Amino acid sequence: MVSALVTNLTNFLDVLLLILIPWSAVNLADYFLVRRGRYDVASFFTADGAYGWFAWRGLLAYTAGLAAEWPFVSQPAYTGPLVRILGGADISWLVGWFAAATVYLLLAALSPGTARHDRPIAATAR
Repeated sequence: MVSALVTNLTNFLDVLLLILIPWSAVNLADYFLVRRGRYDVASFFTADGAYGWFAWRGLLAYTAGLAAEWPFVSQPAYTGPLVRILGGADISWLVGWFAAATVYLLLAALSPGTARHDRPIAATAR
């Protein structure tokens, strides 16, 4: 009984890893390399703010990271085609992280605009 619980929990955490790693890569690349920690927090809550309605660069990079992970996934319900070549190793999280970060950085470099934070940061009341 405990063994089944541990197995199910491990599989659930592995699925969360698959979902969250590409998103984390996009956020970390944006924070440290694109915006260098400079955000206009007030604009997060307004659709016509510095960041617009949605961040298409981030969503596209996240989707690319998810897609890059699938050939390397090793789960009970699905095993990717490249897992056997790797001897059963699940390196999907590593591939997803690098793919999402790379795509996001390329999109940020190739498409000027809100990804480079061209608008000045609003003064905050203290």
